[in-house]
Amino acid sequence: MIDDALTKFQLMRDERGIFDNWLNLIQVHQILGKTAHDARLVAAMQRHSISNILTFNKGDFSRFPICVFSPADIISGVIPKS
Repeated sequence: MIDDALTKFQLMRDERGIFDNWLNLIQVHQILGKTAHDARLVAAMQRHSISNILTFNKGDFSRFPICVFSPADIISGVIPKS
């Protein structure tokens, strides 16, 4: 199963440069606690020029300038606006 996923998805490096993006997001959006993990994902996305995320928890990412999709959006064909 993992081998199958590795052939379908491109892995991105977890780089030191993500920290600067993360720190900026934390400060700009006044993020505290567990939501800092979501901010780190967004920081990595920004570092690698990725603008879309697929998640079950769209609300967790609503504050960030990215396009957020849920599995339901994909199934229904509804494309949310960023």
